[in-house]
Amino acid sequence: MTMIDDEQISMLIEGAGVDAVRPILEAYWESNDELTAALQQGLDAGDTTDIAASAHGLKGSSANLGAIVVADRAKEIELAAKAGDIGAAKAAFDKLAADISATKEAFDQLLAAA
Repeated sequence: MTMIDDEQISMLIEGAGVDAVRPILEAYWESNDELTAALQQGLDAGDTTDIAASAHGLKGSSANLGAIVVADRAKEIELAAKAGDIGAAKAAFDKLAADISATKEAFDQLLAAA
């Protein structure tokens, strides 16, 4: 499975250079940690509004960098929350950590090869 849009991040690397892309990715991972924690809090509280808002933020930041699997998973969580389906949101959230880990690895490999 393709975790990231290679073309999207490659264009960023070509345009800005690897050294400029590293801090962008670091900021993304930091934001990712905050949004994931907010998602967990929303799920624990059963607050579908908070879940949807956090998932929406994660979806947007991930899509901007070409982290397509994380963006798709965040969209799945967002739509489940908007539908009021906490169970489906939790099920999707349970897969998010593995998606993030595989995405981080894919970005690391791409940067190492650049």
